[in-house]
Amino acid sequence: MKKRILIGIILIIIAIIIFGFIAFKIANQLTFGRGYNLVDGLRALGGKFQSLKNVHKVNWVGHEFEIAYLDTLQYKNTGNKDIKFTDNGWYAPSYSLPRSKLLDVNLNQKVKVKIKANFEGEMRSTNEDCTGHCITTERYHFSEFGIYMNDESGNRQGMRVLGTRDSIINGNKRDKYNFTEFTVENTGEEIIISDNTGFEISYSMDFNYVTNEAGVREVNIGGNYGKLNQDQKWMLGINCHVNGEGYCKLEIKEIVVEYFE
Repeated sequence: MKKRILIGIILIIIAIIIFGFIAFKIANQLTFGRGYNLVDGLRALGGKFQSLKNVHKVNWVGHEFEIAYLDTLQYKNTGNKDIKFTDNGWYAPSYSLPRSKLLDVNLNQKVKVKIKANFEGEMRSTNEDCTGHCITTERYHFSEFGIYMNDESGNRQGMRVLGTRDSIINGNKRDKYNFTEFTVENTGEEIIISDNTGFEISYSMDFNYVTNEAGVREVNIGGNYGKLNQDQKWMLGINCHVNGEGYCKLEIKEIVVEYFE
């Protein structure tokens, strides 16, 4: 009997630790405005609740990409099965998450990569009942391209979104969108992301400061890329997330790469 009681106490302690960790993850994500969902919390504990499906390599406009889609509890039997990969991109319907990595360009050096393409999409769902911090949760509906940096160890740094909103902590600014170009430049001191509308955001190694055109250090409005392994290759990720009724369509037309000494 005492042995059973002891085992019961141990199991209760383990359960408290697990749920305490999940609660900590929720509080941490909400504090920094990144949003939270249960899938991410469970995955943080090592559970296999989301995975990449249909992973394979393709050649788009003369460059090698790895493409796939993200299979999660939320989207398992919805839009992902209807994603259509094409010769230079994809068409992704409601509730879908296509993923890609530009494999043959190393962004961990002084380089400038310009992607000329149609980044098109629409969100038909409304967010009338989702206000306040709900904007940062999975209840909020949006359609957007996510621009990432990925290292070879699997570390990832989100850099920019192109879509119905411009930031994951702000609400939608438009129902439809059609960007035609974005550029990623590693100057050796910072990484600058810009698009054809003139919007620009920068990321530095130390998070707090960047150097402006006058050579003066100023507060960085972007963030840091310190989580990326400095001794590994960095790849450019172009993903899409349609969270609601809508679509996103990618048609890459040209990739221009410039290297600097």
